[in-house]
Amino acid sequence: MIKKLKKPAAFLSAAALMFSSLMGMTASGETTVTTYIRGDMNGNGRVDIADLALHKSYMLSEEKDKDTDPLTEQIADFDGNGYTDFQDSVYLKQYLMDQYSEKYDHRTFTVTDSPLIPSSLNGLVTSAQTTGEVRSLNFLVEFNNEKMSEEDLETELFGEGKAKYPYESLTAYIERASYGNLTMSGDVYYCTLNADIEGYSVDLSTREKMMKDVLKTMDEKINYSDYDGDGDGDIDVLTFTVPLDNASGTIKDFWYAATHTWYYDPNFKVDGVKVVKYAGMNTMPYKDNMYVFKRDYTHEFGHCMGLQDYYKYESQDYEGLKGPAGYCKMDDSLGDYCTFSKLMAGWLRENEVQVYDLNSGGEQVFSLSDPAKEGSCLILPLKNWNGNFTSEYFLVEYQSCEGNNNDVRNFLNGWYNDKNNTGIRIMHVQAEMHKTYWGQKEFKYYNYADTYNGDDKQRILRLVNNESHGYLKPGETQTKLMAYDSSGYETIDSGYTVKFEGLEFNGQIVVSVLKK
Repeated sequence: MIKKLKKPAAFLSAAALMFSSLMGMTASGETTVTTYIRGDMNGNGRVDIADLALHKSYMLSEEKDKDTDPLTEQIADFDGNGYTDFQDSVYLKQYLMDQYSEKYDHRTFTVTDSPLIPSSLNGLVTSAQTTGEVRSLNFLVEFNNEKMSEEDLETELFGEGKAKYPYESLTAYIERASYGNLTMSGDVYYCTLNADIEGYSVDLSTREKMMKDVLKTMDEKINYSDYDGDGDGDIDVLTFTVPLDNASGTIKDFWYAATHTWYYDPNFKVDGVKVVKYAGMNTMPYKDNMYVFKRDYTHEFGHCMGLQDYYKYESQDYEGLKGPAGYCKMDDSLGDYCTFSKLMAGWLRENEVQVYDLNSGGEQVFSLSDPAKEGSCLILPLKNWNGNFTSEYFLVEYQSCEGNNNDVRNFLNGWYNDKNNTGIRIMHVQAEMHKTYWGQKEFKYYNYADTYNGDDKQRILRLVNNESHGYLKPGETQTKLMAYDSSGYETIDSGYTVKFEGLEFNGQIVVSVLKK
């Protein structure tokens, strides 16, 4: 279900400025007033082919419910007759083909909402913004006879693709994950290099050299400044894929899927823009593995925004967030971005984050929504809360296999069932930031940080739930939420007891929290 289709005015596209009188957004105290255009399913200020794909997905959704999602209903009501049906999709298609333009008169409506919590990723080494419109440039460096056309690939990635939901397109997946606060578009190009892959498979410098050779080879064909969606002087998202079907084991190991920071030639620019990060993909986007390609792509895109891996590198404890409650886009690349990731990206609004009040103490009761549908979480602070999300605390969220988490359902196949794979999970967060010797901001406890103490000490994110039990089910209780001591070990009992009280009729869940 498409939910919370909102977008800061500062990132509206040039096309949207044509409708500035219709698309104005004004802030007033603690609220934000947003004006929406009917049919603009991705909230980017215009109606285009991406909206048609999202509209059809919405009409086919089993969760389509005007009572629980009135905003999307109003946006999807393209002809403005008071209800949505597939005739709206027909009108939308005809409008895009200039066959029915008189039906569309830019009807608008306004919504007053709480402001977004600012992204905590600002200032990190990133290439992609977390709100607005991100532009993606993608190269398939070499190819074989199984290749799809560039046009088909662009449709599959950014239009109305044929891969199974929730990867019908990257655009749709990112729209759902960000609650409409980030939209992705992009292009795909084939590039053949006059060289052997072995020459680029020596070390990080040769990998970067390959990317430079690709960019130079394609320079006459591409205006690279088109892929700087936020105007900050660097390419938002840059990916490359090399063919590994017939490669040796050594070559395959070298070209594992990963996101790299541009390092060896910091002054390199093309069309006035630089490269900050680039992602290598080790799965070719053929028709039969497009689902896996887009699953991996969304993980690497998280790194482009500044999110870190929650699993450990070169470790016996590589699993990261363990057990059936640990599926997460930035851990094992399954499902949606977890709520902590969304919080870091600035996709949640102030009224979607609840906090246990330490001053009041005692038992406090909260209602939580499924973050697959709308932003929602509960913060259990260790000290009086000052709104610092880059600190140590516990985060409580409800999880299902709906929305982007339907990926988990697909992965588990016959092993999936609602009882075992939905419920409450609690994350132990230690998101402290610091500056390196070189003055660069980073997560203090990410895998490669100088301050990282080892697998059994502080991490950015740990799962509190018992790995063999998984999610908390209705009536179940979680105790021993252990905080880090001065040596970095989880030895301090925070005193919290979290109980999953049950489900509400509106799809929310009730959780009670007691602190001794």
